[in-house]
Amino acid sequence: MKRAFSIYVSGIFLVIVIAGCGAYLRTAEHKNEQYLHNHTLFNQGKYADAIAGFRGFAEKYPDDELADDAQYFLAYTLVYYANKDRDYEKGLAEFKRLLVKYPKSYWVKDAKNWVSQIEEILSLKNDVSRQKAENEKLKKDIKDLMKTDIEMEKKRKKMK
Repeated sequence: MKRAFSIYVSGIFLVIVIAGCGAYLRTAEHKNEQYLHNHTLFNQGKYADAIAGFRGFAEKYPDDELADDAQYFLAYTLVYYANKDRDYEKGLAEFKRLLVKYPKSYWVKDAKNWVSQIEEILSLKNDVSRQKAENEKLKKDIKDLMKTDIEMEKKRKKMK
């Protein structure tokens, strides 16, 4: 009787374990599908949706084996050349987040390269902005000098 009860309890335990494993496998499969769907969105040019998807995945599953991949592709999509809404500042922040959260990631080397490149791009953009402002000031100064020159010429003519 004890043996039959022991077998019965073991059987129930085994069913529970198997059911739990099945649920785990379904969850893992769902996560993988979700991750791959974000790549499909990217490949279709739906960058805003891909960004939201990669961000959601990285936030919902921060310890998953694909979390660092999602973080990388979130940052990459933000700065991707075909993304008309690309945002270098946000992309830079997301690449830096990858370096901090996943220092052993396969993507660390690429992320460091992106950080360097984006910082250079932002620096050049700032230089261009400063040069444009300086150019506008010089244009104004030239106009002012031209007005002064015309006024002086008029005064010179009156003196003759």
